[in-house]
Amino acid sequence: MILYHGSFIEINKPDLKHSRPNVDFGKGFYTTPIYEQAVKWCSKFKKRGKNGIVTRYEFDENDYKALKQQQQFILNSTECENNDQLLADIQIFLQRQKEETAALQTASAQLAAAKLQLQQAQELHNAFAEATAARTAFLTLTEQRSAVETAKTEAAQADKAALLEEIYNSTLRAHKHNQECLSAEQSAQQATAAAQAKLQELHQKLSEQLQQLDGQSIKDTANLDKALELLNQRILQLHSEAAKLSGVTSELERLAAALIDNEPCPVCGALQHPHPATITAAQKSELQLKTQTITSQVQSLSLIHI
Repeated sequence: MILYHGSFIEINKPDLKHSRPNVDFGKGFYTTPIYEQAVKWCSKFKKRGKNGIVTRYEFDENDYKALKQQQQFILNSTECENNDQLLADIQIFLQRQKEETAALQTASAQLAAAKLQLQQAQELHNAFAEATAARTAFLTLTEQRSAVETAKTEAAQADKAALLEEIYNSTLRAHKHNQECLSAEQSAQQATAAAQAKLQELHQKLSEQLQQLDGQSIKDTANLDKALELLNQRILQLHSEAAKLSGVTSELERLAAALIDNEPCPVCGALQHPHPATITAAQKSELQLKTQTITSQVQSLSLIHI
């Protein structure tokens, strides 16, 4: 079916929202299958100085019937007698939906607030539980205070005992050291007595030696330094005599061996040497005996001096 609509503009897509409510058959988009009627309707706009435009539409009756059936189904489902009642019910539904949406938003806000309160309550509960645990621990520690004090007292007593033990051990070590010192003192006294006896013995020997050497004797310890001085002089004298005796003998042998006929003797100046100085075996033996005797005396005196 072909339908026409007369207006001052071309309307390709009709919009019922912009339709006027106060018309003959109510709010809607009016069309006619009669072209001339649409043209006649346009003459009203031309009289007002506007354009007159007829818009042509192809109307599918089958679709219209399907829409009508759907409309009737909706009316029956909603128990509405007509479209106006349906629209009124829709408005009520929209209002209720709006109210329910607002209520839902309010409920959501209340739920969020309740969740926040629940979280705060949980935190408060946890804090209370921690405080309860702390109080319980405090009470436990309070109950254990006497035990702690006892343990501290025992620890202090143990420290004192350790200190006393150290003092006792130090005392034992000092006593042991004192005993060792006494023993060392006794040993030193014994060594001193032995040294004094040895000194007396050496004093006696020295006196005898000096008496043999010089006819002198040591009457007391006060003359010991003088005796030692005489002893040193005697040792030096014996060393000198022994050296002289050995030197003279060696020199005589050297000069005798070096004499040459027709050459002057370094001692007498003679050119002939019929009887050069010589030392017999007996003289050598006697000389060695004297030297050994002097050496023995020197060694004996040295031992006494030491």
